Amino acid sequence: MLPALRRDRRWITASHQYNIVVHARTLPALQASAQQALTLLLGAPPTAPVRVSPRSDDLDVLARARVAYDAALRQAVMNLRDQGASWADDALACQVRVADAKAAAKEPAPDVI
Repeated sequence: MLPALRRDRRWITASHQYNIVVHARTLPALQASAQQALTLLLGAPPTAPVRVSPRSDDLDVLARARVAYDAALRQAVMNLRDQGASWADDALACQVRVADAKAAAKEPAPDVI
């Protein structure tokens, strides 16, 4: 997994292990370029496909918000279940689909970042 940063309308990623830096306008193009650069460097495709992961302060904030939301949803669903609410009522009260309420109830309590 290579971190990808957005700079001047382009995505940039670097592999210090292989001493390469690639850039592209889109994440799929960046991933393809990184794959191609490693293939050229190694003389054969890497054993595992190259994957890029966008990184920024805003994306970190979003990830923490998602973890907090998932924890709050799980807690709300579990509390409603303890009070005897149906899955349909849980979903309606939490403004999610029934499948999402059931999934939240099955997830272990996450560690909030």
